[in-house]
Amino acid sequence: MRKLALYVILALGMLSVAGEPQGVTIIMGSSGGGYYGTTYYFSPATVTIPVGTTVTWVNRTSVIHTVTSRTGAFDSGDVPPGREFKYTFTQAGTYDYYCRYHAAMSGRIVVEQAQKELKLFTAQLEGAQEVPAPPKPNPKAIGAGAFVLSSDSKELGFALTYSDLSGPAVAIHFHNGEVGKAGPVVQTICGPQNQNPLLGACPAGTAGTVAGVWKIPAEQADALLKGNLYVNVHTADNPGGEIRGQIKESK
Repeated sequence: MRKLALYVILALGMLSVAGEPQGVTIIMGSSGGGYYGTTYYFSPATVTIPVGTTVTWVNRTSVIHTVTSRTGAFDSGDVPPGREFKYTFTQAGTYDYYCRYHAAMSGRIVVEQAQKELKLFTAQLEGAQEVPAPPKPNPKAIGAGAFVLSSDSKELGFALTYSDLSGPAVAIHFHNGEVGKAGPVVQTICGPQNQNPLLGACPAGTAGTVAGVWKIPAEQADALLKGNLYVNVHTADNPGGEIRGQIKESK
């Protein structure tokens, strides 16, 4: 079981999960001087950020500036040298702004809708979950899986590992079925070519790891979110399934 846990930890480490928006810093800077005068600017002048991002403007010049929205959405007031102004953008849109003391000093913030967080799921596989019960029960066989549903619910990344089967896996499937009930195969992970497997033949031996991405149909994504999708590992001794694991969302 320790080896299985390690595989799952490694699988989870390979799957990216969306986090909180990162902050952005914009510098109020200056250049030139002398005969041609001093030019003041915002750097970068244009940034694109997701909703929920906090932008910090830092005054690195020797004079006062403002960060003033052209539509009145925000106004820093006077920002003295060495000071800063922060504003969190909570709505998507394009925000043009300028400095009230230096009309040519302007910038733009483009705020986009943030992607929804990816959803994480796990499964623990064992013979006790099989319905009907395997004809040749194998209490030593175990497995574990980690799954990530994309933010648009169109792709399901998976990593599944198992050990101590009665023989090599002849097929591994996703099934649509409630807990305690048998359901039809909706996608072959590995197995015979006539089943259109995602990964080809299953690993040889009584232990193995399979990982990939399934372009999951909307109906099956809905079943997944309702807790009605499970994985099943089939062997020659137990063709109906030797170990099964219901896929559950991690809260």
